Amino acid sequence: MNGKTTVVLTGATAGIGRALAHALAARDVVVLAKWAIEGLTRGLALELPSDLAAVALSPGVVDTAMLRACLPDVAAPTPEAWARLAAPQLLALDRRHNGRSITISA
Repeated sequence: MNGKTTVVLTGATAGIGRALAHALAARDVVVLAKWAIEGLTRGLALELPSDLAAVALSPGVVDTAMLRACLPDVAAPTPEAWARLAAPQLLALDRRHNGRSITISA
């Protein structure tokens, strides 16, 4: 290897999956699925060699048709603006983030 860490994003998760999984999992399949990604990431992190890292990604709020339909008053960056915001944060991921869940922050 070249001495750099390869980061494996295990899947999209959500802050609500972390914050409310204990209360909503029995009723909300989406929250349950998001929480499962958190667990998958933590388990995978324990098994990976030292040059790999597993990270669960919560993209934060992004302006999509679904967001506008459900929460029309919530301000959020466009997907293009989100990508500009996310790129440096994603490129900064390394072994220190192994097993963690990260949220793209403004």
